This record gives sequence, structure tokens and C-alpha cells, in this order.
Amino acid sequence: MEAQELEHIKKAVAGVESAFNRHDAEALVHRYTQDVVWVNVAGMRLKGKDEILRFGRKAFASALQDSYARYVVEDISFLKTDVAVVNIRQFPTTKEGQVIEGGQGSVALFVMTKHNGDWFVAAGQNSFLPKSSP
Repeated sequence: MEAQELEHIKKAVAGVESAFNRHDAEALVHRYTQDVVWVNVAGMRLKGKDEILRFGRKAFASALQDSYARYVVEDISFLKTDVAVVNIRQFPTTKEGQVIEGGQGSVALFVMTKHNGDWFVAAGQNSFLPKSSP
């Protein structure tokens, strides 16, 4: 059962990555709970799908319009059968998906919850890594 849940979580994270790389704010928030709490790399706290959707639309049209990333799930820990903490390493990429060596990477922590058999981000934070990090 746990192996199956790990794959479902990785699939949900891949959905977040895909939405980010398409700059699709609507698809991005589809993978979030209604009352999600998110802290972005600038330390801005966003609460709820509506606030994240508004912010995402603006960011994808401006500051993030040329940003792409590869998400690598590094660890998943279950707090309960329907709650997981997911550590993700994000590598900057070109639009075509090639990792940009020496680019600004980040790490993310997703707290995910299971609803109706699918996994959603309930809370998270994204933090830049020093450029010298491996």
C-alpha cells in the first residue's frame, strides 16, 4: 500500500511541476487544497487557492515568465496514512527541460493530504539554495 501511495504522491508533484513549467496558474492550484498555505522564495505567505491563483497569474506573466524547473522528490515521510511531508529539490531548466548548470536552485517542502484517493498540497514553502550547492 505505501509503495502505491508514494507513486501517487510523486505523480501529484509531477502535476505541480508540469503546471509550473506551462505557466498555468489554474492547473497549479488544482493540486492545492482550498485552504492551502504557501510561503514562496521571497518569504511571502499566501493563503488559499484564490490568493495563490491571483499571485500565480501575475508572476507567470512577469517575474516567472521565463522560469522553468525540474522537481526531484528526495524524501517522503508519512505523518498519517493521509498526510505526508515531501522534500523536493528544484533544478532550474531551460524551456526544453535541460538543467541549467550553476543556476539558482531551490528546495521545497510540501505537506500533502489525501482526499478522495488523490494527493494535494495543503501547505508548503520554497527556499532558494546558495548557487554553490550541489
